[in-house]
Amino acid sequence: MEKIVITYCGSQPIICKIIKEEDFYLEGELLYPFVAVKFDYFKENHGLTTREVQVDPKPVIHALYRICETVVKNSEKILVNAAPLQQHVRSMAASLHREKRRFDFAINALDAMQIDADDLQFLSKRAATRLTESISDLISTGEIDFVNPQAQNYERELERILDENDFVKDIDKNIILKKTIFWAENLQADANYGHIRFKTIRTPNPQFEMPKHLYGAVSEDEFLTPKEGFMPFFLGTQFGLIPTFTDEKFGQLEGQKIAVLGKSKLSGLIAGLGIYEVKNGKRKEIAYFRNERIFVAKSLK
Repeated sequence: MEKIVITYCGSQPIICKIIKEEDFYLEGELLYPFVAVKFDYFKENHGLTTREVQVDPKPVIHALYRICETVVKNSEKILVNAAPLQQHVRSMAASLHREKRRFDFAINALDAMQIDADDLQFLSKRAATRLTESISDLISTGEIDFVNPQAQNYERELERILDENDFVKDIDKNIILKKTIFWAENLQADANYGHIRFKTIRTPNPQFEMPKHLYGAVSEDEFLTPKEGFMPFFLGTQFGLIPTFTDEKFGQLEGQKIAVLGKSKLSGLIAGLGIYEVKNGKRKEIAYFRNERIFVAKSLK
């Protein structure tokens, strides 16, 4: 069964998908800070006990990370050394020959890097081919294609990965990371508003995350009409409120309390939930519940 894991090489977090784990065998793919670098590793069986047949993923992942980092650090040097080659291959008529010359150069460039021998033992043929192809592409495009676009934003990338997976296992700290909705937890813990449920309009249906027991879909008339224990719910973005009403329609909420979930339409990040009172067609904030944390960790010990 596939799983997503986090491990740390020094202070650098590495996110990796474990595709297959069997006796003496490990298969996976780097997701952060390098992406789409697949690998496999066979552990030699030299009189190992039953407990030793499983491959520890950490040294394999760490070694591949360090090798990728070495390629990135040598990228400028590779481009300088490849300049004469580039001038030569431009004059070659057949594109197949050009690609072969670049690939041969990339193999030599990878071999010439000062990669630690302990790390090389974990470099599978699949991963080596991927890196060689990346070096060959570097010569053509000037860019390393396996650097994750979010390499400088670990928390955002982790949030994105958690959006697509039930959990991520931190195999160094032995904890499970799960995404949670802290604005909702903070709201429900509040003495004044913890009992409130929200009204949403069936259509259009804005995309937001909320525990299902907190809201119910209603018609537009029901949405605008006061109801004890319920509050109209809006999605607040930099482009305005959703659902959208004319001033006249919005005026029907006069004197009511409404809830506005602040969410960026560009980044998707949720800031928190504001409770407002509508007065003279304007909103006045009376309470706010921040989405202060993104992840909750559950110890496996």
